[in-house]
Amino acid sequence: MPKRSATVLQLILALSCAPAGPRNVQPMPGAEPPKWGSAAWHDYLIRQMDSLRSRDPVADAKSAVARRDFHLLALSGYALNVPGLEREWPKYPHQIYVFRATSDALEGEDHMRYTGIAYDYAKAYNAYVLGQLPRNGH
Repeated sequence: MPKRSATVLQLILALSCAPAGPRNVQPMPGAEPPKWGSAAWHDYLIRQMDSLRSRDPVADAKSAVARRDFHLLALSGYALNVPGLEREWPKYPHQIYVFRATSDALEGEDHMRYTGIAYDYAKAYNAYVLGQLPRNGH
């Protein structure tokens, strides 16, 4: 094989093994939501809203930080929305969990409300965690 072809092949193989995106971004642990836009999906959104409304994001963040867990929360969309980090999120060294069923392509009134509640929760949670990071960020 000519040297040039071998170099191109090596480059293709190296790029195909590279990660597709940051490895620290994952969906929020939990069950996969029902099919987007279905009646079950809308019920899922309502349950998620009720759950978030019953939680205290700062208390939850304090509990996580006490365990030295500095993960942040995010919402899906055209671009990942990590309240408090904006465009700096790819540099964040800790886990980022994305709320399931969030999007900037909203599917009705309950989806809009859920996304707003998830954003407010993430904003308060992340603000506390970011304020508690060790000086070196690790």
